[in-house]
Amino acid sequence: MNNKTPVQQQGAALLVGIIMLLVMTIIGISGMSETIMEEKSIFNFRDRNIAENSADASLRSAEAWLKKQKIKPDPKLVSDCVTPKTPPLCGEKEYIIWGNGALGNAWATYTWEEWSKYAVEYRGSRKESSNIGDIYDQPRSVIEFRSFNELTTDTGITRNLNADKSSQGVGWHFYNIYGASIGYRKGTIAVVQSTFKKWY
Repeated sequence: MNNKTPVQQQGAALLVGIIMLLVMTIIGISGMSETIMEEKSIFNFRDRNIAENSADASLRSAEAWLKKQKIKPDPKLVSDCVTPKTPPLCGEKEYIIWGNGALGNAWATYTWEEWSKYAVEYRGSRKESSNIGDIYDQPRSVIEFRSFNELTTDTGITRNLNADKSSQGVGWHFYNIYGASIGYRKGTIAVVQSTFKKWY
């Protein structure tokens, strides 16, 4: 017969178990928060990347149009686009060339509403199926005349390469082409720019 008195449990194992579960829960929640933040970061990066690629496609389309032009387009001002000739097409069926600084020079800070007002919508090959998918709105582009070649001096001889002033009336014309697009969300906007040289 065992006359020993049973040892009373103090609950230490239960307390340790609860603390361990609490620590594991905190680690799990922290890991989930980090995963959610990484997922948002990846989504933002992808959205920005899509916007940049779409803006570049619009810019390349405008460059291709300008390259095909045989006759020098006349630069326009916003004041040339009186009703019903309103921007962005200013009464034309294709791209137009905006004059130097005609729309201001803050292209990087334009809102999407301003791009929609002054820029030409991307059409790709001019077929409906060539629109870019998975974005909030189709990208836009603007062509802006910048300058002619200026007077140059080479070995004491002044050569006028300014096409507007030369006797032949021909020379290099420089254009800035801007493309803009938004991604999945309207708040993501990307703007790209190139300088294009064309002989007229």
